Amino acid sequence: MTGVQTCALPIYHLKIKRCHLYGQCIGGSFIFSLLKNHPDRIASAVIAQAIGRIGPLKPGRAERFNTWAKGLADSGSHPEINEALLDTVYQNMYGAGFVYSADRAFVASCQTPCLTLAGNDDAHPYPISEEISRLLPKNEGLIKEWKSGQPLDRKSTRLNSSHLGISYAVF
Repeated sequence: MTGVQTCALPIYHLKIKRCHLYGQCIGGSFIFSLLKNHPDRIASAVIAQAIGRIGPLKPGRAERFNTWAKGLADSGSHPEINEALLDTVYQNMYGAGFVYSADRAFVASCQTPCLTLAGNDDAHPYPISEEISRLLPKNEGLIKEWKSGQPLDRKSTRLNSSHLGISYAVF
């Protein structure tokens, strides 16, 4: 079973015809995979601080990946894990760049209403959020500050998709 099939299982198992999705970090990549493979099931999406990469993949593996891999190895639950397998997983996860699961052409062709909440660190670079927001033809906007403070306290953003008759609020 692929990762996309695994993500789509609850939608089909629960017999959900259409849904709204919220994806943060790698969740944004999962949403783009679902939009590629199951667009009829996704009414709208919020892409929050999407994981992504600017520029070429640096040699070696990122420290955050190595920390995750060490925890997995230390647990003893996966004795089959070795360095070659970890290198393959790392390349498969991060090699594609941009948002890892979709290229810019797909994001630019996506007709699902979306809202983008900006990232602001190395794993979730602001320029990736900005580019997603710019490329999505039905993006409702890019909210730069959304994690805390006045923008979050004083504002609720309303998305409305009149062609789908769908509204929801993010507070």
